[in-house]
Amino acid sequence: MPTNRQDPPPACIVLILSTLFLFGILYNALMTWLEDHHYDRGYTAILVIGGSAVTIAGAGHLAGWRATLWTLACFAVSGTPMTIGSIWRHCQQQRTAEMIQNHRALSTSRRRDHETHRPPEANG
Repeated sequence: MPTNRQDPPPACIVLILSTLFLFGILYNALMTWLEDHHYDRGYTAILVIGGSAVTIAGAGHLAGWRATLWTLACFAVSGTPMTIGSIWRHCQQQRTAEMIQNHRALSTSRRRDHETHRPPEANG
């Protein structure tokens, strides 16, 4: 596809790439904190979208906004099913874990009730 767009000045390229590198370091630290506190569970796809959006914004300054918007559209179209699927799987896992926990609590409660209401043993 022909284009008349010129490359940005070298200083601009270095600034954007350096900024994205710094963002990557900081975002990695945030991911580590989220994982350590288990806040990332079920939200991985959304965290990937956040990181990708920042990278795409940086690319917009380098490649031009028209190409960047098309790239963003492509990511949105291909990533939406994966994001929805990721959230759906997390909800299913949470529901299954909740059912197992409720079943265990009910079993424990029934066992306690059974042990509490035993008839007295005959003294022999």
